Amino acid sequence: PCWRCCAAEEKKTLPGGVPLSVPEARHLLTRLLWHGKHSLQHVLDWSNWRRAHQLLAIFYHYRKRESPLPDCFRQLLPDQYLQL
Repeated sequence: PCWRCCAAEEKKTLPGGVPLSVPEARHLLTRLLWHGKHSLQHVLDWSNWRRAHQLLAIFYHYRKRESPLPDCFRQLLPDQYLQL
């Protein structure tokens, strides 16, 4: 498999983001249990933004090297990026 998300198709992710990694899950759990200065909604929004940003970084990484994007990422990207 090209990446962890390709091997396990039964895992579902939010549209537009890479799968939740173990460090990211650990970070979210710590933030949720140890209430800091940010609200729960802020922490979840930040996590969603970060995962969407990672997906775009992967897309541009492959695009710069003129390599085909693996199918597991292709299905997560909106059509507007696939037409570039």
